[in-house]
Amino acid sequence: MKWLFTLTAFFVMDVAGDALLRRQSQPPSCVTGPRLNAQAAQDAATQYCQNLIDSKVVLSGNTQNPAPGIQQGKAENGGSMALAVMFDQSLCPPDQSTSTLDFAAMGLDTCVENLYTNIQLVCSQDSTWGSYDPQWTLLGGTFGASCGLFSLYGQ
Repeated sequence: MKWLFTLTAFFVMDVAGDALLRRQSQPPSCVTGPRLNAQAAQDAATQYCQNLIDSKVVLSGNTQNPAPGIQQGKAENGGSMALAVMFDQSLCPPDQSTSTLDFAAMGLDTCVENLYTNIQLVCSQDSTWGSYDPQWTLLGGTFGASCGLFSLYGQ
């Protein structure tokens, strides 16, 4: 299976190149604030997603978004790390194949990919950055996909 990324949507392609699934998405965008330790952020995203799955959280336009996950002292200069997920109807597939954000159906791997991996791919710093610190390499960010807006940031 190949992935074809665009700025507004992505398609899952089969070997013949036929579109199997189209999902609206918003490319990751980075935010300013205290930087995060990449491993701590990945661990926190895994824990937060697992909690959403275990709690059988399903978001729609009629439900309240879950409380953000806050981890004290997990950001640069003693700041906190915040993780949040919000329902966003504009990020649901236009074909109405899904209109909810069901974390159990999504699964842990996809949830962590949306909450951490996609943000980390765009919002990481390396030694070419002026204020590079190998302990704090991840800027926070947001990523939108599958009816949800996923946020991970330092505060």
